[in-house]
Amino acid sequence: MRKKIRFQWRAGFSLIEMMIVISIMATLMTLVGRSVMKNLEKSKVQTTKMRINQVCQELTIYYADHDRYPSVEEYTQLIDLKMRQDGWGREFIYTLNEDGFEVKSLGKSGKEGGEVISSKES
Repeated sequence: MRKKIRFQWRAGFSLIEMMIVISIMATLMTLVGRSVMKNLEKSKVQTTKMRINQVCQELTIYYADHDRYPSVEEYTQLIDLKMRQDGWGREFIYTLNEDGFEVKSLGKSGKEGGEVISSKES
């Protein structure tokens, strides 16, 4: 007499299978995450440069109309708050000197001596 062999199919995954899938997903997320973070940092730098250029254009227009650059107080009233901020959300540093003005951002670190993004106008 023949014995019938029955296979029982288990529903679900084994622990090993789950660990392998999680490891693969973690590796992919790490690779993609690095790329995204690098591009995010580049976009913040580009945003900062673009906003500095726009602020400089506004200040140049002000100079053409008034034959002088605005004081620091006038600068805060002239330029919208959103445009006075760099890609990291900190306000630009606006200074007047005998040659003209300077608008700068302290970059990612937000500290003097770090990467400075600047535009000097005269």
